[in-house]
Amino acid sequence: MEKFLAIIVAVMVERWTRYIPGGQIIARVRSSNWLGLYLAKMGELIGKLGVKQSYMVFFLLLLPLVLLVFIAKIVFCHLLGKIIGSLLVATLLLLYFIGNKEVEANSSDFVTAHETNFGILFWFAILGPVGGLFYWFIVAVKQLKSLSEDSTISLIHALAAWVPARITGFVYALVGNFTLGFNQWLTCIRATSMPSSEFLEICGRAALDSSSADEQTNLIDRAFIAWVVISILIVIV
Repeated sequence: MEKFLAIIVAVMVERWTRYIPGGQIIARVRSSNWLGLYLAKMGELIGKLGVKQSYMVFFLLLLPLVLLVFIAKIVFCHLLGKIIGSLLVATLLLLYFIGNKEVEANSSDFVTAHETNFGILFWFAILGPVGGLFYWFIVAVKQLKSLSEDSTISLIHALAAWVPARITGFVYALVGNFTLGFNQWLTCIRATSMPSSEFLEICGRAALDSSSADEQTNLIDRAFIAWVVISILIVIV
């Protein structure tokens, strides 16, 4: 129930921030400008500890943020009660993660929508706030020049993106030109080693009825609604 309500409320508020002038205040609060400084300081500390393995470095970079999530949950549950506290923490975190354009990939809107929304919804539905944090963090870290070429970071991202990206490709077909989109999805799904970004781009383009910017935006908006439904179904099941 916690994840179900958090998804509903966070999505409604996130949509509101786009169309209501006062919503820009919330958008500014979601700034991730702190992330670069955090990674730099943590990198220095990890270096002093002598940790060299890339996967361990990533784990140590993520660990303090995971602990903060649990600490926030403990504090809010103590102050507001277990049900309301857990719901508030989950909602606020999901609201922060989804649609955070400051961490979007330098790529097409089809890929960006997945990286900043759909992938986060998938992992939030699976693992709750920690899942949402994990996918947001790996996407954010991958955008930093100092870590963008790290093979371990790229591998973790590829593994985390594989399943939700294939679902997103099907969703694009489902809410767009289904015949062309689904046929292209069937072709791409057989290429298991195809990068998720390429998969999303090909399937998204195939599902368009026209090449206009409005059609692309509308397709992504419909896919967003479909993903909200999918994430809720994952939670319920």
